[in-house]
Amino acid sequence: MSLQQELHYGHFIDGQDYLGHTPESIDVINPTNGEVYATMSMGDKGDVDAAVAAAKRAFNQPSWREMSNNDRGDLLFKCGQVIGAHAEELMFIESRDSGGTIRRAAGMDIPIVIDLIGYYADLIKTTNNIVDLPTKPLPEAGHAQVWQEPIGVCALITPWNFPIFIAVAKIIPLPQETPL
Repeated sequence: MSLQQELHYGHFIDGQDYLGHTPESIDVINPTNGEVYATMSMGDKGDVDAAVAAAKRAFNQPSWREMSNNDRGDLLFKCGQVIGAHAEELMFIESRDSGGTIRRAAGMDIPIVIDLIGYYADLIKTTNNIVDLPTKPLPEAGHAQVWQEPIGVCALITPWNFPIFIAVAKIIPLPQETPL
């Protein structure tokens, strides 16, 4: 059996592996050598609809939506620990997927993701979700606030270079702290 037949990735929707509505697949190619190292299920409108519906259900759960900043920070910290526990596996996946070297993935890509998650895990614990803006004297004195609230389901497009870092950098940050 070839490597291509051994590795097939479907979708991950609503906490479960999901092959999708269509039997079609695309090749996953290592950009360094052009080798097909896996296949991946093609998504279609039905798959997107299923993913968005699952994300909306999760977003609307009070246990998540009303979670304290301290608990969110603890959860993020645990995510960083899980990535750290799987760092060796992830560096090989990241290297093969992006075409970067193992040295870069081991020395930069995976450690920077863990550091970034830790940074935001600490930051959210000290962040106030209501920000008072400076008073503007004209045309009349007034009070303004920014209320930072979850915005719901988002679609994110990440480039091929540094895929794990850029995905994490888009998913986790607070709006005023978004690095990319």
